[in-house]
Amino acid sequence: MAHGSRQPDAQAAYDATATLCRRFERQVLLGALMAKPSLDDVIRECKAAGIEKLALVPLMIVAGLSASNELAGNNPESWTSTLRRGGIRCVPLLKGLGDYEDIVRIWLDDVAHMLADLAAKP
Repeated sequence: MAHGSRQPDAQAAYDATATLCRRFERQVLLGALMAKPSLDDVIRECKAAGIEKLALVPLMIVAGLSASNELAGNNPESWTSTLRRGGIRCVPLLKGLGDYEDIVRIWLDDVAHMLADLAAKP
């Protein structure tokens, strides 16, 4: 689950990422709180693919309030509650991208390359 954005450029990025997920691994689905694909889209994809169980993972740097409440919360509107009502078992994993050393290493390498490029410009 990504947070999402209603900005057109951001929406295009979510659409492209969702397409890549489906292309490379049919069972990796992207959904977003404030964008498409929505939770309803994810549920439709699960039903179409025969997916009966999901690991819900926040696509966020930190698994903060959005992940705790909207993804894994016990409230009736959370993704966990909605999916379970739809007959899909789910296990929320409250770990943000910033908790994975390999991902942080990629970010730091990218920052180092950008800083080197900036330093090389007159």
